[in-house]
Amino acid sequence: MFFTVIACEINNLWFRSQQFVVSLLFFVVFLVIFQFLHQATAINQQNLFLLAVILSSLLVILGFFQNFCHTDIADGTIEQMLLLFGNFEKFILAKIIASWLGVAFPMIVGAGFLAMLQSFSLLNIVKILAIITISTLTISFISAMSGVLANNFRSLGYMAIIALPLILPILLLSYLAFNDDFWQNYQVLLAISCFILTTTTFATTKIVKLLAV
Repeated sequence: MFFTVIACEINNLWFRSQQFVVSLLFFVVFLVIFQFLHQATAINQQNLFLLAVILSSLLVILGFFQNFCHTDIADGTIEQMLLLFGNFEKFILAKIIASWLGVAFPMIVGAGFLAMLQSFSLLNIVKILAIITISTLTISFISAMSGVLANNFRSLGYMAIIALPLILPILLLSYLAFNDDFWQNYQVLLAISCFILTTTTFATTKIVKLLAV
């Protein structure tokens, strides 16, 4: 059932949602703008590339999760899932992972391809992909919780107020991991991410249950 939910969510996202195409277009345009910025400044290209990927991914993910579970709550899907899933956290976890796979994973693949085109070293490409993977996954879980909390307002501004204080440490650690001691900072990033993933899953589940009642 868990993997069935993931497969259905990805199918709906990739083949039935215009938001997926819009998100990818925004991601590409954002990276192109940063590429022109690099040509006009003396900023290190690889640092600027990592910053561009993370920031564009952040904006795309925040926008995507703005209405997280809103439709499911409105059409009664949540009530049905509460009956089907003895552990409702699995359903929420599946939805968040499916959303991350559907939206963030294509951007990660695209970022790796663009990094190769720009002749980055193999080590730096691996670092960038490792950092982007864990940071976007963590941002997705934070955004899901924030989106549900801001469900009644349906405003990206309210959602950002809730999410950004939790996301900023992830951005800082991502930057430090690439520019300083990678393994030490990445371990800290992993530890914080595991804590956030666990707590936000339970928090999001509780909030969705309250909104569905």
